[in-house]
Amino acid sequence: MKLNIFVGWLGYVLVLASAFCVPAGVVAAATGHLGWAAVAFLIVGIAAIVGIPTVAETIHYDHKMHRDIPHPF
Repeated sequence: MKLNIFVGWLGYVLVLASAFCVPAGVVAAATGHLGWAAVAFLIVGIAAIVGIPTVAETIHYDHKMHRDIPHPF
């Protein structure tokens, strides 16, 4: 059960990071700060590469073992 709690919070934090970095990257690119825009979109990419498979595999495993799916609360 501790894995579900960890994965739930991990997914929540990565979605929040992505939700912050996408507009920050757009603003940085629009104002000419291309380096910061690249950093922001790199963070979004890393969050997607780490978050989506982690949560998806845990949900798959929990369905296989007939457990509740991950949730932060």
